[in-house]
Amino acid sequence: MNSYQLYREVLDNGSYTKMMVDILTMIGTNMLLNEETNITWPSNAALTILGIEHGTFNSHYPATKVRDFYPTSRRDALKFFRKRIS
Repeated sequence: MNSYQLYREVLDNGSYTKMMVDILTMIGTNMLLNEETNITWPSNAALTILGIEHGTFNSHYPATKVRDFYPTSRRDALKFFRKRIS
């Protein structure tokens, strides 16, 4: 939330937010491909992506979105990132 308040002009710029989502998607996907990585890291990347997409970083995401992706397993995380990669 502090980052959003400090860098509001960056996070409100559509081209910057798209670039941030693309970078976080690549990072999360690469973490999932490394089977030694703890599921917490891709999960945090996914939460950040949702925060950027919905413009909120205070855990007030649509309940269905959080339930649909919040990875309790690698399979759930793969489902979240699969929708965002080509």
